[in-house]
Amino acid sequence: MIALITSEYLLSPALCAPEEIDLFVEELAQIDYSLDHGLEPRPILENDFIINASEKGLYPCENLFKKNISLLHAESFYSAKDIVAKINSIIRKAKDIAEYTGIDEIVTSNEVQDIKFLSGVELTRKNELLDFLKIISCFKYFNKEIHIGLLHFCESIEYDEVNVIFDASMVSYAGEIFEDLHIENSSFITDKYNNILKAFGSDKFYSRAVGPESLKLAIYVKALELQYSLGGQLNWENFNVSSILFDSLSENQCLYGSRYSALALECMARIIVDSPKYEIKNFTEGANSDQIKQRKGFLAYRTHITKTAIGLRLMFWKNDTGSIILANVGPKQELFIGRLG
Repeated sequence: MIALITSEYLLSPALCAPEEIDLFVEELAQIDYSLDHGLEPRPILENDFIINASEKGLYPCENLFKKNISLLHAESFYSAKDIVAKINSIIRKAKDIAEYTGIDEIVTSNEVQDIKFLSGVELTRKNELLDFLKIISCFKYFNKEIHIGLLHFCESIEYDEVNVIFDASMVSYAGEIFEDLHIENSSFITDKYNNILKAFGSDKFYSRAVGPESLKLAIYVKALELQYSLGGQLNWENFNVSSILFDSLSENQCLYGSRYSALALECMARIIVDSPKYEIKNFTEGANSDQIKQRKGFLAYRTHITKTAIGLRLMFWKNDTGSIILANVGPKQELFIGRLG
């Protein structure tokens, strides 16, 4: 899974409506997190972002963000320096498309058929984006199993399909020359990273969960899917998973493909969007105690994943700002909640 990121998206906090600044910065934080932990979809950048943006006066970009933040009627959670640091972190860690694909040169024998989102784009920029699309389309020609989403900021785009069709007389790929190729690639374009996550689907992410970081991503994507019908607030940075949650899911047949997999994933995601299926109860200091367990400002809670058989429960912590830590899963009689970390 690949998330192709255009320069416009990387600079979206400067280009978007002021009231959307925090939303786009939170998405950049998710991308940075994915890079830190090697998660899919793999973020891939345009070639030579810094050089091209500098030539257009768009980099360094701190003043652009300051200007947009100044138009905001409320206070932004992020400063211009915060945003610049996040973007520089992504640029430093992510590969550009030439480095990732191994495609050195493409010679086309006809023009790429019209692509809707490029209509009205200035000619030089249009050609840069076409080159971007041609490279990834050729890469997919040789790697048909790859799933691709394009992240691009444009006021007229929320979610759309992109069909790239052209003939290549020569493609230099992975040190070899290929001639006379007919390239057809269908992918999608969106201005929201969350749309890319939803398009790939929570099942795909849950099936690839191997530890706390990838597990958090799978839960988040399931919460995105549920949010469409259930509503509720959802913030990537407002929840986390404990170091033992993954192992407890494994021990209780709750990981992907196991008996309680779907129920467990839905239960965890429902907690994140504040729409639990079953009643939430206090997790007390002991079986005979009425005192709720507390640690560092967090209170302990429990809710059922299943009510039949062993009565699996999810234990979690929550503080008064709404931050949540999903702690562990266990049978009803276990009476254990994992630590905050």
